[in-house]
Amino acid sequence: MRNNNQSLPILRPRFGGWIAALLVLGPWGVRAEVYTLPSGSDDLIGQVEYATARQEDTLIDIARRTSVGQVEMNMANPKVDRWLPGAGTRVVIPHRYILPDSPRAGIVVNIPEMRLYFFPVQYSTITHKKAVPGKAKAAHGKDGKPAKGKSAPPPVTYVTTTEMGEPVAPASQVITYPVSMGRMDWRTPIGKTRIVQKVKDPTWTPPESIKREHAKKGEILPDVVPAGPDNPLGPYAMKLGVAGYLIHGTDRADPAKPFGIGERVTHGCMRMYNEDVTKLFPEVSVGTPVYLVNQPIKLGWSAGELYMEVTWPLDEDIKEIPAKWGDDVLDESNLGEEEIKAIRAKKRTLMVAYLTKLGNTLIEKENAKHAILVDRAAIKAAVEHPNGIPVSIGKLAEPPVIETAPSEYPANPYGSPYPAPQAAPAYPYGGAGQAPAPNAGVPYGQPSPAAPPAPRQYPTQPQAAYPYATTPYGSAPSRPQAAEYPYGGTAQPAPAEQPQYGRPPATYPYGAQPQPRPAQYPSYPAGQPDPYARPPATQSYGSERGTPSSSAMPDPFAPTEEEEEEQ
Repeated sequence: MRNNNQSLPILRPRFGGWIAALLVLGPWGVRAEVYTLPSGSDDLIGQVEYATARQEDTLIDIARRTSVGQVEMNMANPKVDRWLPGAGTRVVIPHRYILPDSPRAGIVVNIPEMRLYFFPVQYSTITHKKAVPGKAKAAHGKDGKPAKGKSAPPPVTYVTTTEMGEPVAPASQVITYPVSMGRMDWRTPIGKTRIVQKVKDPTWTPPESIKREHAKKGEILPDVVPAGPDNPLGPYAMKLGVAGYLIHGTDRADPAKPFGIGERVTHGCMRMYNEDVTKLFPEVSVGTPVYLVNQPIKLGWSAGELYMEVTWPLDEDIKEIPAKWGDDVLDESNLGEEEIKAIRAKKRTLMVAYLTKLGNTLIEKENAKHAILVDRAAIKAAVEHPNGIPVSIGKLAEPPVIETAPSEYPANPYGSPYPAPQAAPAYPYGGAGQAPAPNAGVPYGQPSPAAPPAPRQYPTQPQAAYPYATTPYGSAPSRPQAAEYPYGGTAQPAPAEQPQYGRPPATYPYGAQPQPRPAQYPSYPAGQPDPYARPPATQSYGSERGTPSSSAMPDPFAPTEEEEEEQ
């Protein structure tokens, strides 16, 4: 009973501490680390969350509790003190990400972001059966003695091996973790590889280069570091196809080592929090593909909006930055504080210029696929102040409005359909048929058949072509225009009593060819002059020749006085 009574005061504070931690952590204390992959063309996962710092917290403490890297936490909270944020300080938890531009299968590590994305995919298994012959043995006779010059066939042993094949189905989920990456002088390689071996409680054989580096600091490393709390590989390690590179845990004996997760502090390997690698290790199979990418700027779509996520690029990618300006080198240098600030200010200027150029290139490539309306101010703010959080920088442009085709007319508001266009009538009196006028069937008011006709309610009748190209009077009548009927009537043809031949125009309209003059002329109504009749003489005559008219003009055909006398 004594032991039980003594244990109660110990258990209660711990239990109460966990409750207090959950209350302070808020929603991200019980967050899900597994995200469902977005459907369609969307590329964003997660949400930005917030926490309230406690008096004893540092940003590093909050980062580890929320599985966020150190650089990620500092970028998302640039105005919060890293070591003393203060009780009640609101801390941004950057749990929203744009998926890297890479295959969504296996493991993807974005090196400048220092984050690992795992896409669980089920792969097919390929089985190989190989025959391994043994050593030949001497043949024996019936008496059991070895036969001379003969040997028995060698025994055959079959060895079965399995190999990971193609994915059976695409991934539906993604799990993401922060990782530490290689320093500037121990750069993590870029490219595609795979998991070739999984080891629990691994041993570490430090290479000679690392042993020499530690020896300069007065640390003598053994040839082999056994498994245990002092092993820098932690409880689990996954070896890559690139020799010497692993994904592993953290030294459990050094409490400061986990605080380097999310920084460039390794010799090229990817180091994880022990609690994270413990979750990832059983989910990964030997043969799982691993994609190591370098994407300081990521673009992604969500609900028709284009987002940009910017992190600081790698120092070595900017040619103007020398190796001696690396962050790890500056931290260990003997330079003064002001000198280090000046160098980092120069680095920042070079990095912003590099990010601006890279961002413009990526946006131009995306704009070639989709018409985008971009927000230049948002882009400028994103590259000048990287925070590792996706921000909206544009949206899809609206498609252009398609106008109605000229041949499609709107419905008649009065309920009746438009009259069908009429063809030009055949030429009278046996002449060749004329081609329809260019504006035949065009609604009223349309000046030219070349332009799209504006729909009108009352189309005009086509005009008949004039048969002659010239007129003896030298003038051409204007083309008759259809009258507009205000009370709903339609245009009527010319009255029947009008002559078929009026005064012809000077030129034949609309390009038609003139016709030959008829051999016979029709009669004209009374009072209508005949334009083709013989011009009248100065003296008019009656019905009989020689009968003078009432005019005083002499008759040129009258007999002379001599002719009268002879008669």
